[in-house]
Amino acid sequence: MAEIKFTSKEREEFYTLMIQKSGHSDSYHRAFFYCIGISDTTRRNVGRIFDFEQDRIKPEGLHEGWHTRGTVRIIRLAFNLWNGYIEQGKERMSTPYLENMEGQFGKAIWELKEVRGQLTQMNGNLHRENERLTKINEKLEGENENLRAENKDYKLLTKAFSSKQMNSLLEQAKAVQQSKQSGKHFRSNKEER
Repeated sequence: MAEIKFTSKEREEFYTLMIQKSGHSDSYHRAFFYCIGISDTTRRNVGRIFDFEQDRIKPEGLHEGWHTRGTVRIIRLAFNLWNGYIEQGKERMSTPYLENMEGQFGKAIWELKEVRGQLTQMNGNLHRENERLTKINEKLEGENENLRAENKDYKLLTKAFSSKQMNSLLEQAKAVQQSKQSGKHFRSNKEER
């Protein structure tokens, strides 16, 4: 994934601090805090729109008196990125389309659009990696079942035979296996001639 770009040092520090404070760095948290970091006002009031203890957004924070027209738009966008939130009765204003944002946040919005694309791509990569690891896990579970069955058989044998008898049986099995391998080696040498 490409490095995330920030318009200011304050915004980058805010983003890093919020990811650490939340304890999560999945695409939802990263997109949310990147978006909230656009404005100094939303950065200062992040606790009024995000509940760190419950790890959830606070939609009621949209109706407090500290907002400007721009901060309301930023928060609606962040909420939508978080979980698809759309304020009832204001659906037209809660669209996830970044083009509806304008004015002083234009450059930051385009950066957010780029980050959103990067996060989407990273999620796709992680999903594919998860599918690959799931298949490996399923294969290992099958192998584990086979080993459990062999272990169960071995335990039954140790109950039926003494350790001296078990050692004798193991030596016989090794000898048979070695003779089979020698026979194969002998045959393949014969076939080469």
